[in-house]
Amino acid sequence: MKKTIFWFIVWMLTIVFVGYMATHQSEIISPLPNTGFYLRTTVYADESDHPAYSETWEDVSKEIIEVFSIEGKQATEWALRCFYSESGWREEAYNFNSNETDDRGIAQINSVHGYSGDLHDYKYNIRKALEIYQRDGSVAWYGSQCD
Repeated sequence: MKKTIFWFIVWMLTIVFVGYMATHQSEIISPLPNTGFYLRTTVYADESDHPAYSETWEDVSKEIIEVFSIEGKQATEWALRCFYSESGWREEAYNFNSNETDDRGIAQINSVHGYSGDLHDYKYNIRKALEIYQRDGSVAWYGSQCD
């Protein structure tokens, strides 16, 4: 009888755990196609919760890798993670801050940096992000994967 109760409890906990995992987001590390790099990303149980990807998602990852590769693999992996956590790699990403500055594009470049070009152009944005990174390091970014 005790064994039956034990296995029933194990079975119920399994059902509850599987149900929880099926209805909540979880984090995975996934390979970026044909790059040798991996990205920590979030998997969503409900697609309506998923941030919209840029139509150029693969192009964005390749551009980040190409541009940041001059800083080495560690900086490139940092840029991939950080910019994904900042914008979900969405070119149109925009954030107005309480200090009356704004962040734009893939790398969420802040207006204090004074760039006049189109920061919603992912190639321009990533190249300007490299300039900021080379000058200031990673301190210009606050995303969850930017430390």
